[in-house]
Amino acid sequence: MEMTLIDTKSSKKYIIEWRCFARQVCSIANENNVKKIGGPGHFIAIDETHLFRRKHNRGHRIKGESVWVLGGVDRNTKERFLCRVNNRKKRTMWPILKRFVAPQSIVLTDDHKSYKGIDSYLGLDAHEVVVHKYGFNNPMFPDIYTNTIESIWRPLKILAKRSGTDETIDLYIHEFLYRSKLHLKFGKRNFGAKCLHFMDDVRKVYPGPNKVIYKR
Repeated sequence: MEMTLIDTKSSKKYIIEWRCFARQVCSIANENNVKKIGGPGHFIAIDETHLFRRKHNRGHRIKGESVWVLGGVDRNTKERFLCRVNNRKKRTMWPILKRFVAPQSIVLTDDHKSYKGIDSYLGLDAHEVVVHKYGFNNPMFPDIYTNTIESIWRPLKILAKRSGTDETIDLYIHEFLYRSKLHLKFGKRNFGAKCLHFMDDVRKVYPGPNKVIYKR
């Protein structure tokens, strides 16, 4: 925030409003560019996380305490999805996985009961399980591990801590996903291409009177 204030010579209120606007663009762009990840021969690591927890469940309730995020990463292409969910029940998570995971993928999950039977529902080539109580990989089969998805939770939680309310956490999740897609597409330091891509999404969100490109 401090560097942005210095570089733009703008007020703090304006910077906050601009960032909120940018997150809304990220959210709309993500929803209008949903694609399934995976496919034949692709390993998809899937996991869910609680954004925040109180230590030993003590003290005041904190923002995001009730927020679960379901995510998946294609180990072959690094493409990913993230989605806020109300709980980890089968009837909640399965339709979301159907939306984001391509048939004939090889899915890797933990041993949570909600994943049982997911292979037939999604039409997978295989569903492999890692028991996190013993680690994040299967010692007998080196290709079966969930470290890929586990590694994104920490940076997501760091970003989401900036959110002011439970309602705005969704925008921070979308910002994280949008940034990660740009990083995957343009690389770590191609800031010019990333900026142009974002401005093109702004144009698609707000194309002008009586025009619709992205649904809002």
